[in-house]
Amino acid sequence: MKTNCRLLALLTLCLLAASCMFPALAPWLTDETKVAAPDLAGTWHDADIPCTVFFRPAETNGDYQVLMVNNLKDTSRFAASLHRVADHLLLAVGHENPEDLDTFTLLPSYFLFQVEVADDVLRLYGLNLQNFRDRALRAGLAVVPRGAQGNDEVLASPTEAIAAFVQDQLAEPDFFDTTPLYTFHKLTAQP
Repeated sequence: MKTNCRLLALLTLCLLAASCMFPALAPWLTDETKVAAPDLAGTWHDADIPCTVFFRPAETNGDYQVLMVNNLKDTSRFAASLHRVADHLLLAVGHENPEDLDTFTLLPSYFLFQVEVADDVLRLYGLNLQNFRDRALRAGLAVVPRGAQGNDEVLASPTEAIAAFVQDQLAEPDFFDTTPLYTFHKLTAQP
């Protein structure tokens, strides 16, 4: 158990150091915004990284169990939920069992991606972190830097403030990166 938590902590910190995902302390997407995407279930591969992800639908529509394998050796398990907000398809990704995090974190972290799924190609766009801090501070959000370089940010504001901020920013063309962080190609569908 402790080995799993340490491995997850190490992988998460590596991802954050590379600015791959953005953590937010409070989940703000609701069951009302969840959507099911049957095309998402199955095995996806990004040869450029290399990285393979397996999406398995959970019992609740819009929820998925995700297994991620990087470089054919590092594995991580996540829980993800797919949401539609205005014209945007968003993927919120968090720890598979947040109650098992022990002392690694006091609150569960969630990572947010914009999603495009079409023609057996899944593109995940991360937040544009270049200007994110300035926007969040202008909106009055509490922003806590992670790491010595301060290039990774944690939103530590109430859920309502985070929701209002993200919904306002979704209309901005540069809120998410213009280049996908991952471009997965579907290998197999869910049996």
